[in-house]
Amino acid sequence: MLGRWLPVAVWCGLIFLGSAMPGDPNPAPTWTRWFVFKGGHVVEYGVLFLLVRRALEGGRHADLAALAFCVLYGVSD
Repeated sequence: MLGRWLPVAVWCGLIFLGSAMPGDPNPAPTWTRWFVFKGGHVVEYGVLFLLVRRALEGGRHADLAALAFCVLYGVSD
């Protein structure tokens, strides 16, 4: 069981460290910058969703539980 949840914990830690890094103090508001920023979030939380779903061992409501986990983690971050 620990083997399935360890990657989730590591990935959550990486998300937390990434969000704690200071950003550009005066970012230029460009579409490219916006898409890169939002695309990065989609990828990082998409990976988290897959890891949590795998850790839940594909139970009956694994997709919904994984989605709820990701939303709650995203809100707390």
